Amino acid sequence: MWGILGVQKEAVLSAKRAIVTVEEIVDELNAPPNACVLPSWTLAAVCCVPGGARPSYAHGYYDRDNRFLPGMGQYFARPGTFFEVD
Repeated sequence: MWGILGVQKEAVLSAKRAIVTVEEIVDELNAPPNACVLPSWTLAAVCCVPGGARPSYAHGYYDRDNRFLPGMGQYFARPGTFFEVD
């Protein structure tokens, strides 16, 4: 992982199980400087989910959808509400 990481590493290391979603699975990591690399023992699964971070962003893949974000509050205000993202 790289970009704005927040506390993802700490959350994974403190969890009993962690599932990571990724944009793509690669043969070689080629991690840039300051990347967050998670040891395999911290993960229960790695799932390839292209576009899975939308409407947020995936550093190096796509930008945040700022036009969509202001309307997201209505979905969080009503538990059980589902929505689709193009």
